[in-house]
Formats: sequence, structure tokens, C-alpha cells
Amino acid sequence: MPAVGITSYMANLWLNWVRGSSTTPPTTVYAQLHVGVPGATAASNLSAGTVGGTVRVAITFAAASGGSISITGTAPSWTCSASAVSETLSHVSFFDASSGGNCLWTAALNSTRTWSTGDTYTLSTDSLNLTPLAAN
Repeated sequence: MPAVGITSYMANLWLNWVRGSSTTPPTTVYAQLHVGVPGATAASNLSAGTVGGTVRVAITFAAASGGSISITGTAPSWTCSASAVSETLSHVSFFDASSGGNCLWTAALNSTRTWSTGDTYTLSTDSLNLTPLAAN
């Protein structure tokens, strides 16, 4: 089973849409940092550096094209606000709410990043791709 990808929640939304059930897309998608594989609901390996600060940050995506969406606009960033923290960021998760809510998908960062108290991390690129697509 893949360690990252769309969640069962997201897959069920899309599949229910295919069968005619109405769904309401989130008005905002939020990103959250992790120090290991987030797990099926993104409840695992949360970054301790965001405790006491902003855990989830709003993120904007461009219109889908070719089965993919990518970050657009201002890239989300976090500041390590917890005291005496030194950890390595490795994953990110995406939610339909700023707290609580449902995890939509998870992803590994392109490269890990060590951060400590006072450091800032900016997620400059990310995309969600649905592949393979049928050929023309």
C-alpha cells in the first residue's frame, strides 16, 4: 500500500460524485507539515515545530490541466514557533479545514529539511496528479 497519496475520504468523494451524489468542494485547502509518513488520516508524525503556532496554512491551486493541479499565488509558509525544537520535515498533508476536518491527500516533500526554533519553511511547489490519463 502506498505511504502517501489521496485518502479514502477523497477517493470516496470522487467516486460518489461519479455515481451522481452531490459534493461540496472545500472553500479553502490547508497544508500541514510532518516529520514522517502522515498515515491514512494524517494524524501521525506531526511537526512539533508548529505546536503553539499555525499548524495548517491556507494554500491555493491553479485550475486543473492535464490531470494535475499545482500551487499558485503566495506559497504557504510556517515558522517553527515551539521552543527547543530541532526536527526534519519530510511530508505534507492537505485538509479541507484549518483544524479538524478531513485529510484529502498526503505527499512526501521533494527533499527533507531540518528546521529549528525560529526557522521558516516555505512550500514553494506541490501538485496533485491523477494518472494515468487515457491517450487521445
